[in-house]
Amino acid sequence: NGFDGTIEKVNEEKRKLEVMVKIFGRKTPLELSYMQVEKV
Repeated sequence: NGFDGTIEKVNEEKRKLEVMVKIFGRKTPLELSYMQVEKV
């Protein structure tokens, strides 16, 4: 339940991912923790 996206960058030091997600037809960058994403 959520959005599909593409991982653009991995910050292992902060344990964060920069993910490009399409919201309302526009690609939007989001910074998410490892726990907020799941492989599909």
